[in-house]
Amino acid sequence: MSVLLSSPLPALPIFSAAMPEIFMLGMILLIMLVDAFFKNAKKFALYFLTQLTLIISFVMTAWQFHGAIHEPSLVTFNGQYVLDPLGCLLKCVLYLLAFMSFWYSRSYNQNAKIQTAEFYLLTLLSVLGGMILISAHTLLILYLGLELLSLPLYALVAISRRRAEGSEAAMKYFVLGALASGLLLYGMSLLYGMTGSLDLSAIACVTNTPLTSLFLVGMVLVIVAITFKLGAIPFHLWAPDVYEGSPTSVTIYVATVPKIAAFGMLCRLVLEGFPHWSMDWQEIFNVLGVVSLVGGNLMALVQNNIKRLLAYSTIANVGFILIALGMGVSSGAQPALFYLMVYAVSTAGVFGILLLMSRAGVDAETFEDLKGLNKRNPWMAFMLCLLLLSIAGIPPLVGFDAKFLIIYQLMGLGHFGMAIFVLIMSVIGSYYYLRVLKSMYFEEPDVLTSVKISWDLSCLMSLNGLAVLVLGIFPGVLFLLTTGLFPVA
Repeated sequence: MSVLLSSPLPALPIFSAAMPEIFMLGMILLIMLVDAFFKNAKKFALYFLTQLTLIISFVMTAWQFHGAIHEPSLVTFNGQYVLDPLGCLLKCVLYLLAFMSFWYSRSYNQNAKIQTAEFYLLTLLSVLGGMILISAHTLLILYLGLELLSLPLYALVAISRRRAEGSEAAMKYFVLGALASGLLLYGMSLLYGMTGSLDLSAIACVTNTPLTSLFLVGMVLVIVAITFKLGAIPFHLWAPDVYEGSPTSVTIYVATVPKIAAFGMLCRLVLEGFPHWSMDWQEIFNVLGVVSLVGGNLMALVQNNIKRLLAYSTIANVGFILIALGMGVSSGAQPALFYLMVYAVSTAGVFGILLLMSRAGVDAETFEDLKGLNKRNPWMAFMLCLLLLSIAGIPPLVGFDAKFLIIYQLMGLGHFGMAIFVLIMSVIGSYYYLRVLKSMYFEEPDVLTSVKISWDLSCLMSLNGLAVLVLGIFPGVLFLLTTGLFPVA
């Protein structure tokens, strides 16, 4: 008995650190109850509660970000959870993208007769998984967060029963996702066997000493699983089919939110778990980045479906992010985060406009659907033009600042060959975006019918499109948000 009393007691968890996650889980349960007991006018109630959940979670996390920006990272829940500025910022971006996705998708889901309750609940559960993933401090919580992020996505892809291709895409996504999860678990088991710990800080301490090649195998398997979520080549096979087969209201979410969460997982693992093996994972990122840039751009050139084109565009843009990370923590992490945030917001706007153009039972996803958009709705065509040119990296839009930052850093480190390669790939990638603009401005529509949208969706579209212009002219605000979040080598 005396031995038990003399052993140190574990520190009590600081529940306020995980308050956004706790609140999100509580609101998910509340939405389930509302769906079960209030059948009348529940569509508006569920939409209102879902958006309110994201707004309050954003405020709570922004408050945590303000308090944590000048404080050391807080690790609690017996070392399982970490609260730091990087995690808070990624969560805020997560909420913003999910909020935009729900707003853009509301009318589309009604017209496509997509189950409202299931859509909101599955998406919020996936957001919760992303939050847990971003703040995980052990390999076990990383895996739990990744699975909670991924499993709802498989169901969301097949949520529309009228789309046979959705079921096929969901099955492919599930099978490949299960394979990636298996590789992740195997890699984590190797890491645990070599280090004797699941805690990322403990793993970092152990890896400060020379280790066998078996540890490198485990690290590679873990990175493979993360790049699957990002959609980098050669782990990209799911992306085009999922983008095309899923309803556009699901595609806008799949194309944005999981990328933010996967980036958070990548930062936790390589920056906190493998900092002393930086030369190894930098080489892996450079190879994957180059292959993704070349393959994504070349395959996008021959696409006639807009959603498949954007899928390969995503692969190419993930290549930019991996090349940035390949420069190391001190030089590449901030440009990579800046690029990812800019790309995610621009992509959400592009898919949002495709949602607004879709009709009941028919998605706008081909070049034929975009023909003559300038004559049918000039303002919508202009907003789509801004968003696509931003992704292409045309000044003075914020996408140009993001690509310039990566190229500038590459040249500053003496990687002139890589900088020239990235510049050439940017020029090649601009071609397929110009194909879309050609359809909007220089081709006649088969039927000249105007595209009308509600005033609130028009405001969201305008804010989304003008944001890439304003942030491109004044990028300092976004740049300051991403400053000081990563350790200095």
